[in-house]
Amino acid sequence: MSLNNLKIRVSPITNTIYAGYTTGNTVRNKIDITKQVYNALMQHMDQDREIEILSLAGTITFAPKGSKDGR
Repeated sequence: MSLNNLKIRVSPITNTIYAGYTTGNTVRNKIDITKQVYNALMQHMDQDREIEILSLAGTITFAPKGSKDGR
């Protein structure tokens, strides 16, 4: 198994984030990593800098509390 085959996906049924290895369209050895992803995201966003996320729906900007844009 190589990291090229490692995929991170969201289950539309359980709404959990999981990681697993793919073979074609099949995902094997899935594990729930929802809490780890949320914790890593919160640590990332806790840094004292502005983060901007672009998507088809628009732009989201996260600014540190107390900054000009963070109110």
